[in-house]
Amino acid sequence: MYPVFESIKIWNGIAENLQYHRARMERTAYDLWGIKEAYENLEERMGSIPQRGLFKCKLSYYKKNSKVNIQVYEVKPLQRIYCLHDEQISYPYKYTDRSVFEQLQQNIQPSDDVLFIQKGLLTDSLYANIAAWNGKEWHTPYDPLLKGTKRQLLIDTNQIIEKSIVLEHLNNYSKISLINAMLDLGDRCIDTKHIQVM
Repeated sequence: MYPVFESIKIWNGIAENLQYHRARMERTAYDLWGIKEAYENLEERMGSIPQRGLFKCKLSYYKKNSKVNIQVYEVKPLQRIYCLHDEQISYPYKYTDRSVFEQLQQNIQPSDDVLFIQKGLLTDSLYANIAAWNGKEWHTPYDPLLKGTKRQLLIDTNQIIEKSIVLEHLNNYSKISLINAMLDLGDRCIDTKHIQVM
């Protein structure tokens, strides 16, 4: 019933980056359903939110209708990333149906992740965009599977730079940070020596 969703970070009673979530929801509504829907009332849709601690609000929606689920969120440790070549996978919108990702998740440890490679370039992990550190700058793939809200914020504030990241040149980077609505730059990092090609 709700084909797409947004994950919104709530920290001590503040719902973060709502303008970016609104913008993506409006683009999605226009692209998928051909409607110009203004999602100005996100706070009302979210209802009463916790005032202390870190929470994830999953706002699932279809046109004007939506439902909300709010849960405590904890940043999980990251020990290993596997690079997987997959030219077919596509995820241009934040679809509720994530079965293709969930199947892969079942085959790895909770502390591991998968990084998708297309045409020799790094794209996204199972649940996040990425940023790679070369000692001077953070680079994020120019063509991710999904253009995340946190990724766009970091680009707009000049904290990361869009760049095609070639798998064969991964040794030019010392670490990779996973970034999404719940993860800030540096929250979940891994040394590139712990990245393995499948």
